[in-house]
Amino acid sequence: MCERFAWISWNLLQELLISTGAAKIIEITMNEANWGAGCNSSIENMRGRILVEVRE
Repeated sequence: MCERFAWISWNLLQELLISTGAAKIIEITMNEANWGAGCNSSIENMRGRILVEVRE
């Protein structure tokens, strides 16, 4: 059951990433300076960058 859930989750993530097309992915978060982009999109945004790389 867990394997099936993981497979469905990965397929859903793949579909969501593909549906973003060439759009920039930005995670806006106030409490993760390196992983998110902060409220003004000027911080690292590493999670968004990784998702864009995976999508490509």
